[in-house]
Amino acid sequence: MPVEEYGRLVGTQLETVVPILPPEGKVLVVEEQERILACCAVYPLWHLEGLDVKPATRRSGLQLLALIRRVTSSLPGVVAWAANPSVEPLLEKLGAQWLVGKHYAWKP
Repeated sequence: MPVEEYGRLVGTQLETVVPILPPEGKVLVVEEQERILACCAVYPLWHLEGLDVKPATRRSGLQLLALIRRVTSSLPGVVAWAANPSVEPLLEKLGAQWLVGKHYAWKP
């Protein structure tokens, strides 16, 4: 799907993903009579796992934020899963957007 047609994805699961796709990303759609029946995006991203903030450590949020910035500074894009609610505001401070749905991982 050409970039100029991404507006057609409003209302789909890709609505929040498309604006942050890296240049290598591809959006694929199945259409019938100009109506989207199915869609998906495929793109290479780094995934941050195990993000955690210990409440007993006074500056743990700032330390984790600094760690994330250092690890991700040269990456084209990042996905993270925040199981700990204390991590969510840190990700939002970095400009992260919440993605709809549950995330799954597998090795094909």
